[in-house]
Amino acid sequence: MTTATLGQLIEKHGFDVLQVEGVHSVYHTLAWIVHEWLSSSSCLSYRLLRRVLYPLLRYKTKHSRVYVDSIASVYRVLARKA
Repeated sequence: MTTATLGQLIEKHGFDVLQVEGVHSVYHTLAWIVHEWLSSSSCLSYRLLRRVLYPLLRYKTKHSRVYVDSIASVYRVLARKA
């Protein structure tokens, strides 16, 4: 679902949409994918990748607000009853 489609759905039910935005940054999504991938094995190469990638992704999740609608898993909607 896109932010435009979500906004239209909310308006259809009698609300004025003030704001629609993704909640998690691109790095939150990427960190989740990398965590799932690197947690699937305890081999040396995966452990080394965890040591390298986790700190970087942890930093980026705390300091980036960049998000992409097409990969957002959660949206925040601010609306008022019309």
